[in-house]
Amino acid sequence: EKFLNQKDSEGNYLLDLLTGYVPEWNKKAINFSLKCGGKTHGLIPNAIFNQVTQKSEPAMFIYYTRGDT
Repeated sequence: EKFLNQKDSEGNYLLDLLTGYVPEWNKKAINFSLKCGGKTHGLIPNAIFNQVTQKSEPAMFIYYTRGDT
């Protein structure tokens, strides 16, 4: 919430939207993000690269908008 409510010296908001990807297997992080006011646009196939497995994996696209937090 603090990030989305930051303003510049003239009082204009700096951000309207924050976005991020969380690996599909990280259910705790997804649930925490949603509990904190995030919304999801769904699962995106091959959105992230797993360095350990050397493969692309699906990730949940999560976003926050200033008016929704």
